[in-house]
Amino acid sequence: MKSETDSMVQTPGLAVLVLAIIVALYGLDRFLARAEQSELEMEAQTQFSEGQRLLAGGKPHLAVQHLQRASSLERANQEYELALASAELADGSIEKARETLNDILQDDANNASANLLMARAMVRENRFKDADAHYHRAIYGRWPANSPHAVVNARLELADLLAEHGVKQELLSELLLLQNQDGNDPAKEKKVAELFLHAGSASRAVEIYRKLVREEPADSQMNEALGRAEALLGNYRAAHSAFQRALELDPGSTSIQTELMVVDKLSDLDPTSRRLSSAEKFRRSQEILVLTKDELNACLSGRQIPDILKPLLNTAEQMKAEKSKGQPSNETAEERLDLAEKLWNNRGEACAEAPREDDPLPVLMKKLAR
Repeated sequence: MKSETDSMVQTPGLAVLVLAIIVALYGLDRFLARAEQSELEMEAQTQFSEGQRLLAGGKPHLAVQHLQRASSLERANQEYELALASAELADGSIEKARETLNDILQDDANNASANLLMARAMVRENRFKDADAHYHRAIYGRWPANSPHAVVNARLELADLLAEHGVKQELLSELLLLQNQDGNDPAKEKKVAELFLHAGSASRAVEIYRKLVREEPADSQMNEALGRAEALLGNYRAAHSAFQRALELDPGSTSIQTELMVVDKLSDLDPTSRRLSSAEKFRRSQEILVLTKDELNACLSGRQIPDILKPLLNTAEQMKAEKSKGQPSNETAEERLDLAEKLWNNRGEACAEAPREDDPLPVLMKKLAR
């Protein structure tokens, strides 16, 4: 009877002991797992840091190896995958970079950083439309909290791409959005002004450059940029003043001296001023036609004249020799300007060479076209 009682007392005690052992083993297993995971994370972080260091040092091929290791050790870490894709792009492994980015975007389509890198990959592959789409997904996607300027920078990249491909209307839309961004960043504003000129909006470029010059009046480069924009807008007096200030700040600049001479020539040639008499407008129109014809003839020397230019050049030669009967009229001046424009528009048929830097005709023809 006593033995049976002792057995009943020992059984619960044994069960408690077994349970305690199980709990202890489970705790040890968890501890070891956490320790192993911590070691893996530390190793991944070490590999990531080394990869970033190598990438910053211009060694993308070596960086890829370390970042691949970091990504394989901690597959759920998007930061490591993004760094790997950046290194692959820098190493020229575009296809591998796309594969890495696709893995991210399949799980997180609104990841702005991944979309931006994918856009850059598409640019490298000359896939303009695909790049455009990924740039927009980046701009309107989800950015990390510590990237306040990321949207502006992505939009600037897109604007550069649009300018390169001559998509002026979409470029203008992006620039207007950039212009309305909060913050006062002179470097960004200067870039936006340059792109406004690409988009054919010299007036908006002038507005920005004037603001920048007011803020930094002793900046010769900014005054020079303002002079170029004013000249493209046809404000030759304002352009002369801007170039003159730039030259005073940088007296040794041959480029500013050349631009100053060009804008003075433009001022003497411009036939669009309403203050001109009919005789003066005719004189300027005749000079523009002669300059255009002479430049084409110089370019055509020793070459076959394109059929489209033959009748135009013949007419120009006749007008050059033609004496105005009586008081020159606005109509006779406009005839010469129209012919000069036609000759200039067909310049590409005959001349592979770009106009000289001191040639006033490219700027003047843009104004006449407007």
